[in-house]
Amino acid sequence: MFAPLLLSALLVAVVVPASAADENSGRSLSSVGGNITTPASGVDDVSCVFCSVDVRGDVRGSVSVVFGNLTIEPGQSVHEEVSVVGGDLTLRRDAQIGGDMSLVAGELHQEPGASIRGDQSSLSSRWWLLIFAVPFLLLAGVIWLIVWLVRLQRGPRARPHTL
Repeated sequence: MFAPLLLSALLVAVVVPASAADENSGRSLSSVGGNITTPASGVDDVSCVFCSVDVRGDVRGSVSVVFGNLTIEPGQSVHEEVSVVGGDLTLRRDAQIGGDMSLVAGELHQEPGASIRGDQSSLSSRWWLLIFAVPFLLLAGVIWLIVWLVRLQRGPRARPHTL
């Protein structure tokens, strides 16, 4: 049950940034590390990694946020899918999501009048972040161990005397 949800959220998180980088679209926004606020005139698609998105104009396509929060302001809408991994999704009064919503390792905050027309999939426990973090932590540990062993083999280094 959880595997298809996780797979779909990861697929959207990988596919949407690639499509948002298309030079011909001109109306898509993507960022790594810098927060995004959509203009009142609207955009086609939005993708964000290690940052947050504030929807203040309609999004005609999809929104994908990885390790950040998504806020859809009052009366604004996302016409297609929304995917948030490692962050919270906030739907203000009368905000709408026209497609499916996938939320992994975050919480849904939905004000009165806000709606989600498609299917909703949510794994709110933050423990799901360990699935992404454990391989990187293991790699960092192996690198640290190699550096420590090399320094141990070299022995203490003589420090130059300064006056």
